Amino acid sequence: MDYTVGRSFTGAVKRALSYPVTLTFQNAKEGVIKQDKLNYQSIQYEYDEAAGFWAVNQDYLLPQPAGEQVSKPGYNTFWTVDDKKLTDSGKINITSDNPTVEIDYVIQNPTIQPVADGTVQADFHTLSIDLDAAGPHTVGVQVSHPLLKEQQGTEDTYVYFQYCWWDESGEESGVNGPRSRAEPELFSSSAENGILNRVKTENAVIPIDGQEHARTDGHYYMVEIYGYLVENGGTPELFYKSHHNFIDFGSDSDTEATVSRSYTLQVEVTQVERHAVLFQTGEHGTLEGTSNFAVKDGSTMRKSGYPVPSVAADSGYSFTGWLGTDGITRTSNEVLDLTVTGDMTFTAQYAKDSGSGGSTGTTRYTIEASAGHGGGISPDGRVRVSRGSDKTFRITPDAGYEIADVLVDGESVGAVSRYTFETVRKNHTIEAEFRAVEKAPDTGVDRWLNTTDHMAYLNGYGTGLFGPDDHMTRAEAAQMFYNLLLDQDVSSTVRFTDVPADAWYARAVETLASLGMVEGVGGGKFAPERTITRAEVTAITNRLLDRAADEDYVDDHAGELRQFPDVSASYWAYHDIVEATNAHSYRVYDGEEHWM
Repeated sequence: MDYTVGRSFTGAVKRALSYPVTLTFQNAKEGVIKQDKLNYQSIQYEYDEAAGFWAVNQDYLLPQPAGEQVSKPGYNTFWTVDDKKLTDSGKINITSDNPTVEIDYVIQNPTIQPVADGTVQADFHTLSIDLDAAGPHTVGVQVSHPLLKEQQGTEDTYVYFQYCWWDESGEESGVNGPRSRAEPELFSSSAENGILNRVKTENAVIPIDGQEHARTDGHYYMVEIYGYLVENGGTPELFYKSHHNFIDFGSDSDTEATVSRSYTLQVEVTQVERHAVLFQTGEHGTLEGTSNFAVKDGSTMRKSGYPVPSVAADSGYSFTGWLGTDGITRTSNEVLDLTVTGDMTFTAQYAKDSGSGGSTGTTRYTIEASAGHGGGISPDGRVRVSRGSDKTFRITPDAGYEIADVLVDGESVGAVSRYTFETVRKNHTIEAEFRAVEKAPDTGVDRWLNTTDHMAYLNGYGTGLFGPDDHMTRAEAAQMFYNLLLDQDVSSTVRFTDVPADAWYARAVETLASLGMVEGVGGGKFAPERTITRAEVTAITNRLLDRAADEDYVDDHAGELRQFPDVSASYWAYHDIVEATNAHSYRVYDGEEHWM
């Protein structure tokens, strides 16, 4: 038999001794299956009797396993031989004489995402750090895995990760950038003899303290990620290692790497000069609102979204404008549109009312407004209010906090987000209190599905209709959940005889089935055309994701949102459908979702 393959060999392949082996698949759906393959070559090679040589079959698929596989958190099921995972296109590397292929659990690779200042980024392109924002500032990676202790790992069986950081600052210094020398406790380096001094740390992120830590134009940071598995309290074993990006001469020098992917980060650091803009009361009135701002150089108060404080003139006086440090008096609108190029101070100016003896005018009262840690109140501080008028205060919690209580004149009025003093006839106080939001019980859903970003996960039909009372097929439901997966790059280990490989829903069904999130109906079938109404599935999914539309916002902005002519505002699932078909930003306080 001719063992040659129908293509030109590279030097490395020529040096490999390739020979035929027979793989015996146990527990396949069709029973025991034997397949002839070439060792050290892709499993896609099959012997072509007519041509007389081995050729690649691009459509090759591994046999389907018998029965549905029991899911195991943190593991995928694969065909394995000699403790090595087989894929539909990977190479065979067999050392045993009688290779038997069996279904086995193989630990999943981690999910790795870039982060900047604690926020996950879309990709590993240049990460941006704005030094004007609150610090400290960091860049790095967020590594997640179902078997981390904070997820589904236990005290005896879990995974953990370590990191080797490299400062690769271009051709001049190779892998020994400035931080390799200045921060040897954090950054790895290379000795003069070429020996790599790896520093393994628990730091998934590194600090960015200034412009000197930027890395662009061929300069970047590289991180090697090491994943270790501890089973039943035993010795940690390396199960994952990202590849370095060093130039190899000859064979691959990263013998520990389990994947070919390397992780490099370019970092762009920006800092815009800011100037202080200060407003002063003057002699005959008071200011309401914030009076001190930091405005970016070359910008304006209006572009920065900053308001000029309002002025309450004393009885017998009228406010006439703002006197700047340049000696010019301007109106509030003129101040808002003034380009800021340096520190500025504006002092309120007043004119005495004609005929005023100083004994007439409007009586004013003071409302002292304050907020505790975790949020703010607007306006705040010492607020002057005319006798008989109304004054409204708005209470807003910070991210991760909710309103605990609001005290008016020392008495609780509940956890309200706004309070109005009506017909003011005396001095008052208002104080807002906040508390940290308790983390919801972990149902396990957010390990698999994106419960944080309120993306649109459903579409209507091409006719412009939503079809709320139409029945959604099991295939459509699978596609919807697939759209919400945090990680869609999952090897398919489960297939169904009634799901064609080229079906539009095949990837979604096989992925969810491989993750154990959906099941077949028996007999190796999925029944993709079985139905449930689209509105019912939408309502169920929103409950599963803890998503609920801001009904007030939806009703007030209906003309700006995606609507469907067959879903009226009175339809029982109207707000659920709006929630599912409109991507939106939101905050949660008072126990409710508030759209922005």
